[in-house]
Amino acid sequence: MRPEPPDPRRPVPHPDRDPSQPRRPVHRPLRDVPLPSALYAQGALRHCD
Repeated sequence: MRPEPPDPRRPVPHPDRDPSQPRRPVHRPLRDVPLPSALYAQGALRHCD
């Protein structure tokens, strides 16, 4: 049997996303974003005087 051609109506699954997992939002989870206090400690951000 020949494999069925991809259905143009169905979205192509993203290669980095597991199709068995629910669709996740594009934005990063908050836990992956460093806290501003950590950035202040590193000197990456400066308080505006």
